[in-house]
Amino acid sequence: MAYSYVAYTGNGSTTQFTITFPYVSQAHIKVYVNYVDTAYTYANTTTVQVATAPGNGLRVEVRRVTPINAVLVDYTDGATLVAADLDTTALQNLYLEQELDDNQKRAIFVDDATGLMTAGNQRITNVANPTAAQDAATKNYVDTADALKVAKAGDSMTGALAMGANKVTGMGDPTSAQDAATKTYVDTADALKVAKAGDTMSGALAMGTNKITGLGTPTANADAATKLYVDTVTLAGNVPDGDRGDITVSGVGTTWTIDAGAVTSAKILDGTIVNADINASAAIAGSKIVAATTSVVGAVQLSDSTSTTSSVLAATPTAVKAAFDLATAALPKAGGTLTGDVILDNQVDARFREATANGTNYVGFQAPASVAADILWTLPNADAAISGYALVSDASGTLSWAAAGGGATGGSTDKVFFENDQTVTTSYTLTAGKNAVTAGPCTINSSITVTIPSGASWVVV
Repeated sequence: MAYSYVAYTGNGSTTQFTITFPYVSQAHIKVYVNYVDTAYTYANTTTVQVATAPGNGLRVEVRRVTPINAVLVDYTDGATLVAADLDTTALQNLYLEQELDDNQKRAIFVDDATGLMTAGNQRITNVANPTAAQDAATKNYVDTADALKVAKAGDSMTGALAMGANKVTGMGDPTSAQDAATKTYVDTADALKVAKAGDTMSGALAMGTNKITGLGTPTANADAATKLYVDTVTLAGNVPDGDRGDITVSGVGTTWTIDAGAVTSAKILDGTIVNADINASAAIAGSKIVAATTSVVGAVQLSDSTSTTSSVLAATPTAVKAAFDLATAALPKAGGTLTGDVILDNQVDARFREATANGTNYVGFQAPASVAADILWTLPNADAAISGYALVSDASGTLSWAAAGGGATGGSTDKVFFENDQTVTTSYTLTAGKNAVTAGPCTINSSITVTIPSGASWVVV
């Protein structure tokens, strides 16, 4: 057990440490954090406190250092001796002996129990670098030398490793490109490769867009052949240039020309030309193809026209549909019902006829509820008997339908009586340069206006 010091281990949070031994003066106490003399204060007479908590695992030592170079009590002749002075002197001597004993135990000494040299679990500092095999070595010396070694847990070589005649054993299979490989791994992979000295493929060799070069001249049927061999033997060798009957070969067998007149109709038997004999770009004159009929297979000419009157040209689906649409939209001559407006563009008049024993008469018709303002109806002739409606215009020029007055009528074929209404219910404007006659009496309704242009007159009789 130590008499003059106590050691603690820092935890990163503790700042106060207990003094476990007696001392004469607070000035005799020292605190070392990781072997460095560190300033402190007193929390109380048995507790010291450092400003910053020592880090986790750091050694904290509280030590008493009693002065050895001066006495704590100076005695003088004739002075009164007191117990406190004698005790202080005795304690100084006692504490110096204790500290000397502690220091001896902290130095290198022979342990009585083992008979071996020991440092008492203390560090040995200021040791020089070793020069002999049995010299003690510093941590720096050992660490420096150790950094040059390969760690068993795994490491990176910075230089070549010369194995001499020795082998590297116990290796695992490689997983990356730079891993060392075992003999088994290499032999297994090598067995899957083609030997340069010659070998037999067990599967197809896909060349992609690459070429096989350096081939020798083939000697067996299954040998690969070079382009030169094929060009020379297949073309030039088998079919040399020159006249070959109806075919002339030139350009080292690359050009074949059929002589004029070599192919005649006599040489083409019926049914010997099939579809495959005519390529997609062949141009055959239409005069050479038989025209189709209902009983003969041949060429059929189509027309896109919807108005064609040809009895030979067939219509395309587009022309057939267009004609069908026009027919669907047309009003049959035999009669029908109009579902939309009838527009007479630039027509002189619209006539409604019926056939009678005396010829064609113009008859009346049912008027629509309204009529466009730009339609002009013209009577077919002044003497025709018209019953029904006619267009009239009010003061604002608005056109509307009104009952149309016919010519003079009477019994049998008499034309004596002109009839008119007795009340004007719709505003009316006489035609410029015209006169009008009405048989009275005649009443003009309220808000109704009859306008007589200049130069015209209206007579009520």
